[in-house]
Amino acid sequence: MTDYIKALRLPIVFLAGLLCCVSYKISEAGELPILPIIFTVFLAGTCMVQNDWRDRKHDVRKGKFFASNNERPFLIYLLILWLVTAGLAIGLWQKQAELGYFALAYIFCGLIYSETRKMPFLPAFLVAIVSASPVLFPAVSFRSQAPVLLFLSTSLLIFGREILKDLDDMRCDKGYKWTLPVSLGQKKSKLIAGLFILSASATSLILSLKTFPGVLFLLAASAILLANEKHSIAKRLIDIGILLTLVSLYIFSL
Repeated sequence: MTDYIKALRLPIVFLAGLLCCVSYKISEAGELPILPIIFTVFLAGTCMVQNDWRDRKHDVRKGKFFASNNERPFLIYLLILWLVTAGLAIGLWQKQAELGYFALAYIFCGLIYSETRKMPFLPAFLVAIVSASPVLFPAVSFRSQAPVLLFLSTSLLIFGREILKDLDDMRCDKGYKWTLPVSLGQKKSKLIAGLFILSASATSLILSLKTFPGVLFLLAASAILLANEKHSIAKRLIDIGILLTLVSLYIFSL
């Protein structure tokens, strides 16, 4: 059971839910709507499991055997998650048609991610868009413009972090997946990632000076990457920066 829970990537699921909450808070939506948040949490976890299922044979090269050694139960687990996610999407559609259409597009992007692994830039782009999409629920629901900068900042940030994740998998991904590190090498990839993180930091400050505590960590991460230093340290700083930024926005919007 522990391995099934791990497959959900609970820290990522938590951040997706928090991102949705923050978006509604800065949009001054009043009471937080539960259904979009629950849908976001389930879809985030389902996409993680979907990716593990599609990459189960490739992940053996990384020392990850659970999905490949338990194909049938893992597939059943994935299908149950998709059924629950689809049910929540139907609930959103019943609540408001626009929310249902948005949820459907959100699901589609999550489904096709693993099928785009050999297309230049597209996998990282889809991860960035899907990860940032919870921010857009208020924009879809009641045409709020407040989350637009948060969506842009989050997209830039996730794109940069995804490059760092691809750096970790660089050796295993050769011949299997198109990534910036495989195509351009470590140094150029770190430079590009650093520029994306720097752009995300600037956008966050434009959104609100309340994000400054988190942005400090993002700027430190960007400096490390631009100096071609260890990206593992930069990843930790980015994760702290993301969490601090979202918590700051949420608290100061109460």
